[in-house]
Amino acid sequence: MSKLELHQTIDWSRLRETFESFFHLGDVTQISLVHGGYMSQNFRVATGAGVYFLKQYRNRMSAGVYEVKDSEEFFALKGLPVILPVRDVHGRDAFWADGNWYSLFPFVQGNPLSLGSFPPKAFASLGSMLGRLHTAGRDLPGSYHQSLRVFDRRGFAMEFVELERELLSVASPTEVERRMLEVLRLKSRLVERNGLSVDDFKLAFDCLLHGDFIYQNVFVDGRGDITHIFDFEKTCVGPASYELARSLFLNCFDDGWDDRHFEQGREFLRAYRRERPLPFEEFYAGVRMYAISLFHMTWIEARSILYRNDESIPIYERHAKRVEMLSGNMRPLCERVFA
Repeated sequence: MSKLELHQTIDWSRLRETFESFFHLGDVTQISLVHGGYMSQNFRVATGAGVYFLKQYRNRMSAGVYEVKDSEEFFALKGLPVILPVRDVHGRDAFWADGNWYSLFPFVQGNPLSLGSFPPKAFASLGSMLGRLHTAGRDLPGSYHQSLRVFDRRGFAMEFVELERELLSVASPTEVERRMLEVLRLKSRLVERNGLSVDDFKLAFDCLLHGDFIYQNVFVDGRGDITHIFDFEKTCVGPASYELARSLFLNCFDDGWDDRHFEQGREFLRAYRRERPLPFEEFYAGVRMYAISLFHMTWIEARSILYRNDESIPIYERHAKRVEMLSGNMRPLCERVFA
């Protein structure tokens, strides 16, 4: 099967022309791809006035992009270190070019967090910052933001059939393809076994969430304190404890599940609870909601199997391990990290 393109081909000259017409920052001397985005393409733009980061949004509807812009501004006004966009000559914080919405940001020369080598204070800093985000997010005076989409049995069933058929049709499957089929079938059993609806969790959808608060979306100083937050593309309104659970497992357990990772999780959670206290049962409900959502998730497999795009393969095994670790009785695990 030939590879299907997930991204549009970039007309570099047209993008440069559009950029220069909207931003009077001198001549553009270079535009280059910044690698790392799984669902969109981002760019480093060098101009006569300095270097900038040009973010492409995968949502091509202006209302969705405006929600992102609104969230950035909302949290920045609450005193959080959000990287805000540069406004164009029309006063806008996003613009349209060749089929996509874009925003221009200062190119921050910050310290990114690398898996397995976090500075000493990084886990506490991540937990504390998420607690601050959620405390601020509860103060949203009415919102038109979309609600968090958690899990959908029908959607999973539609895609499961296609993914399983494709995997079974491979004459000589790779180790990754065999692993995908194994975990996909585990997900199917877990989805079939689940009898809970979103309402059963009794968690209010009353907090503006970052949507993807993970170590790749912050910069830190040398000690590990967060200096900048970015990438609000998944912002939505939902339960704070759901995002807490997702962020906890992605930030603290992304490279393993041994004693060290549980201590990282406890550091993260203690710092979060100092900013936003919550009882164990609310935390446990958030973990269970996140786990069930994880079982329904198929975007990594779909990119690899249906689109024949291997960009997300490096993160697949970590995703598969999360599914396995959260597929049993989650209460002992939650009690261990909540201690």
